[in-house]
Amino acid sequence: MKNLLFYTYWNFKESTTNGICKKIQSQRKVFEDVGYEVDLCYMIDENYYIEKKGKKELINYRNSIWTKPFSEYKLSKYLKKNTQYDYAYFRYAFSEPGLLSLLKVLKKNGTKIILELPTVEYENELGNSLRDKICLYVDRLYRKKLKKYVQKVVVYQDYDVALGIKTIKTFNGVDVSGIPINHYKGDKEVINLIGVGQLSPWHGFDRIINGLKKYYNGKYNTIVNFYIVGNGLEYDKYNNIISDNNLSDHVFLCGPKNGKELDEIFSEANIAVSSIGLHRIGIFDASPLKAREYGARGMLMISSCKIDFLEDDKSVFYVPADDSDVNIQEVVSYYNSISENHDLNELSEMIHEETRRNADIAVTMKSIIKEFEKEG
Repeated sequence: MKNLLFYTYWNFKESTTNGICKKIQSQRKVFEDVGYEVDLCYMIDENYYIEKKGKKELINYRNSIWTKPFSEYKLSKYLKKNTQYDYAYFRYAFSEPGLLSLLKVLKKNGTKIILELPTVEYENELGNSLRDKICLYVDRLYRKKLKKYVQKVVVYQDYDVALGIKTIKTFNGVDVSGIPINHYKGDKEVINLIGVGQLSPWHGFDRIINGLKKYYNGKYNTIVNFYIVGNGLEYDKYNNIISDNNLSDHVFLCGPKNGKELDEIFSEANIAVSSIGLHRIGIFDASPLKAREYGARGMLMISSCKIDFLEDDKSVFYVPADDSDVNIQEVVSYYNSISENHDLNELSEMIHEETRRNADIAVTMKSIIKEFEKEG
């Protein structure tokens, strides 16, 4: 059996509700399904662990801003004394001396290394804090050396080269089998929108809230509600807009949900809101993970970026890639037209099937596994 080290610096504290955690676990399962034994590295409250055969070992305690490089140095020492790996898959989270040290140890042992870059323009996702500025400064110094160790970089956008390394271009994927298909059971006279995420600026859910403000200040015939599931940087901003505009009867901040609670909210929803603020970080061509999750549920969607895995655009209402408020009356007209001309359950099944065929994690990772298995 081939051994694979799956390196992340992602916090698994809320692994049951966090979409990235779910994706990482799905990727791990795909590797295991093709015969790899996978050891997974991750963080919980900034304590760093390696999980082997279901048991986790502590690599490093919290060290504030230095936790990441110290964890990588300690993982390097750990690997010198323990399992050697045929392959390593890295989810990228900035370069610094610790990361280069870890890559050097793996490369010296003959490990094939592939690095996943979730967003090529990741610099735009950073804030203006001193910590972010230091991380970016150090990253720019050390990422130039990645090409000495990394075989290929996985990207979800149309780039032939990233970080100075040739790319494997693929789509974001989800484990479609683990996501229930949605069948709407709600009031047919009400349109319920749902948005799920870590509530970052690039999700753009404020565009929907501000659109609802205009909608309810004018003439309307249809009740439109918006259920926001998750927590994050934008929570207080959304809450203030809701309070200031008396939208508490129509916009609901539900907090993080998973399992049956999340399924119940989806069961009342007509349309799911994908990331409609990606332009804020300079992205106009993307492969949002949340769109795949919506697709697996068979949901109609609102998006500002092309939904690349669907073969028919009728199931997506596209909005401009800018900060304009979403025109809710146009959303209502779109939904009424779709529901009048299509059987919604049949359409839901079609969306689900297209997602399974084109964006299931086992499909989207084939090119990665093929690259690992190449000779030489």
